[in-house]
Amino acid sequence: MTLWDIALENAKSKESSVSQQESHVLFLGSKSAGKTTLINRLLEKDESPKPTVALEYTFGRKSKGHASNKEVAHVWELGGGFSMTRLLDMVIDADNVLNCSVVLLVDLSQPGTIWSAVEALTAAVVACVGRVIASAPKESRLKEQLRQKQKDRLQNVEADDAQLMTPFPLPLTIVGGKFDQFQEKVDHERKRVATQTLRFLAHSYNASLYFFSTVKQEQAASRLRSHLTQLAFGSGGHHPHQDEVQADVGRPIILPAGRDSFAKIGQPPADDGDYNRLSAKTPLDLWKHVFYQHFPEERHQFSGGRHPVPENPTVDPNDPHKFDEPAVDRARAAKDEELEKYKRISDRKMRDLMQQAVNEGINVSFARQLE
Repeated sequence: MTLWDIALENAKSKESSVSQQESHVLFLGSKSAGKTTLINRLLEKDESPKPTVALEYTFGRKSKGHASNKEVAHVWELGGGFSMTRLLDMVIDADNVLNCSVVLLVDLSQPGTIWSAVEALTAAVVACVGRVIASAPKESRLKEQLRQKQKDRLQNVEADDAQLMTPFPLPLTIVGGKFDQFQEKVDHERKRVATQTLRFLAHSYNASLYFFSTVKQEQAASRLRSHLTQLAFGSGGHHPHQDEVQADVGRPIILPAGRDSFAKIGQPPADDGDYNRLSAKTPLDLWKHVFYQHFPEERHQFSGGRHPVPENPTVDPNDPHKFDEPAVDRARAAKDEELEKYKRISDRKMRDLMQQAVNEGINVSFARQLE
């Protein structure tokens, strides 16, 4: 036996003795809401955040119990608000969808964008998961497995509430960033409406809801970091802060999934007489109507896209033929071609980096800019 053979045997023996669990955490949301800052806190990196142009990947590793038991968290950050959601197919696939969590950030300093941001980005992720399920072999029973996990996450939810909810297909955390500016610049009534609306949306999706700031409210930021650590490296155990709840307007919200209720959230904050004029057919429509009564000037001002959720749902916002101007058509076609080229090149690179993360534990990150 040569020295090379001995080295290979030793490597295989070491590899077989290591127990490794992997998770995938996707961060997406409004521009400059604090996604990179949260990732740096999660992975204990002391770096100044830089704007995320398209899609970035990094990872973290932790030992659990015995040193040979490793947990690897693959962390993805989608930049560009809504405009880059077509890159979601590079992140969520049949191999990782059962171990994937989503962290969606909204910008509390622009409370009028909350509804459109949550609506557009959750719809994009749901559509992506739908494509993964549709392309998976029937024998994989992927749809059934996702449904069972979804059902398991409803165990702590009141039965009456569960019937009214539309649970998100993946574990979802909604984070309100820039809480300090929210406190200083937004009047009390709008803060109340924005907070109640986010509580309603989060509870409807069976999601966790946290507010945080990078300059104040360190305790709230610490609670959020504990929650994210559980998503990335936890394996179903109990973390010290998961039973803590804070739902008062004017204080940073701390509401783990299943700890809120529609009864506690209450009715949408509309004038009594207004309910008679509403034509909403569902609670979601009612809350949306009331929200935009308080933020009428910001109905489409989501920082990630011009009109992420069109008024006419039959019009596909990604339809390359929807523009009337030939110049716009040509520009859109060129951008679509660039994005497809980016996806083809980046997909292989991303997977190579992920394998490097698992095999070597070398801290890597990846980003490419669309020219």
